[in-house]
Amino acid sequence: MGGISFPMLSDYHPHGEITRAYNVWNPQRGCPQRSVFILDEAGMVRWAQVYPPGTLPAPLDLFAVLDSLPAAPGT
Repeated sequence: MGGISFPMLSDYHPHGEITRAYNVWNPQRGCPQRSVFILDEAGMVRWAQVYPPGTLPAPLDLFAVLDSLPAAPGT
């Protein structure tokens, strides 16, 4: 997904801190559920999706979601 001009976050260290905050940590497996959260510039969650085990989000679907969200004020 090269060429993205916005920050992306992956929950690496401390292990599970972010996924616990977003309520997608799976304590039985010791890992998070596969999930994607899209936040606006103010940090508000604008879209979220949890995926079944073994599936991956399709990049084109995520780009479609980004395109469908209202533009930030002043852009």
